[in-house]
Amino acid sequence: MKKGFFALFFLFVSTCFVLSNVKTVWQAEVNINPKVMVVSQNAIYLLNEKGVEAYSKDGKLSGMFKSKSEGINLNPVLDNNGNLWFSITKNLGLKNTLVVLSEKGKVLKNSVIKNVKLLGNSLDGKTIYIAKGGKWGSIYGGNVLINQRVVALNAEGFLNKRETLWEFYRENVSLYWAYGLKNGKTLLNIEPGKLNPMKQNQSEVFLLNKKGNYIKSIKLKDAKKPVLGDSLVFFINLDPKTYGYRISAFDTDTLEKKWDYNIPSGTAKTHPTYVNGKIYFTIPYGGNYQFRGTIYVLSAKTGKVLKTLYKGIDLRNSDVREELFMTDGLAYKNKFFFQTFHLIFCTYENGQTNILFSKDRLGRGAIIKTDGEYLYLFHIINGKKVLEKVEMNGKN
Repeated sequence: MKKGFFALFFLFVSTCFVLSNVKTVWQAEVNINPKVMVVSQNAIYLLNEKGVEAYSKDGKLSGMFKSKSEGINLNPVLDNNGNLWFSITKNLGLKNTLVVLSEKGKVLKNSVIKNVKLLGNSLDGKTIYIAKGGKWGSIYGGNVLINQRVVALNAEGFLNKRETLWEFYRENVSLYWAYGLKNGKTLLNIEPGKLNPMKQNQSEVFLLNKKGNYIKSIKLKDAKKPVLGDSLVFFINLDPKTYGYRISAFDTDTLEKKWDYNIPSGTAKTHPTYVNGKIYFTIPYGGNYQFRGTIYVLSAKTGKVLKTLYKGIDLRNSDVREELFMTDGLAYKNKFFFQTFHLIFCTYENGQTNILFSKDRLGRGAIIKTDGEYLYLFHIINGKKVLEKVEMNGKN
């Protein structure tokens, strides 16, 4: 049975995939073993809990930052000038630090702010959202910070002085993320900040106007971080009627719901990706066998399925050995990327799919990012930590 499945899988690969010609622009051996990579217009940042390294687009180390503790939070954001913002946790958050690092690796700002936590940024990078202050409270499952204030910072103004655009406050809630939209409004995610098993995983998303005033809110069960489209925002969340997971689309101006799509097999272990008016997501595992390993392509406007790829192929039992997981929304012109732990694929708008890197080229723990022109990869080659810039098919 096992041999038969592998034969089926390799027949599937040989008929559906074509090895892509990729060209290495450069490789650079790095010092850090990163968990996160962030690519700006002129720099590549590599981060782990202990430090940050900044590299130029020609592969040269521009600068580095080392933390005295292992407290760097791995949720950095970029501002409109390509500077990297991240926070460092010390002493249970009482002396957290907000750090801004330039594309040259120079520290532009290092501010101690009580319980500071980065929440996100605006699409144009001109506004950075943080949470500060508050106290430690308990919810179902552990201790969290509650009674914090959301502060919207002018990114450029903060580097010269603490320029605050607005603040927002709700009592007895915990703050998780914030995103600034094209229309100048803000999406803010909160969860109950008191021990209450009846409200476990209950999320509320607030829509705030340009001055940080409340407009409207929606309640979602177990909502994951959103994906932003042109005029819609998409959430993976739990359907309270079926207890399966779904994708829900809302208008970014009004938070009016546009459609729901119930995910076959109902798994939450996926992350939708928006590319050119389409939503891509995977069924990595669980539920009915026929859905495993399937990639779905939905119309972002209607939520209707446009097509499916690789339907019925259980990637756990194939050469990749692990479930298929979506990356965090890589768009490379009209191409869409996703990866397993040992393979990186590229799907074109016309449906053609190429294998970019096989398991022999790219091992477990690899990170892939793009700036819209090139791919940037971190991986281990012959025991060395390597950052690589890749040109696909000899052109962009």
